[in-house]
Amino acid sequence: GVTSIPLWSYTVALIGMLPGTILFVALGATASTLTKDDDTNPLNPPANPQPTNNNNNAATQRLVDISALVGGLTFAISGVALASYYSKLELEKILEQERQ
Repeated sequence: GVTSIPLWSYTVALIGMLPGTILFVALGATASTLTKDDDTNPLNPPANPQPTNNNNNAATQRLVDISALVGGLTFAISGVALASYYSKLELEKILEQERQ
């Protein structure tokens, strides 16, 4: 091949990149949701708000959206942190074995 990296190592590395990929996808989804142009977004309120009877439903939906975003980001960041921690432990083991 073009590089000296075996296919198995390359495949494992791709799987190891998933937590970071999920984190960036979650950040993009969060940014997209926060800039959404609707009645429930306080950052971009409608020009002429219409009185409706479903304000309670909109508030509940907003709470669910925020909870899902915060939970998703928390899990994604935790996944990246755990993957980094265990990768560092394994790397230190390998380096220690090579020194001996």
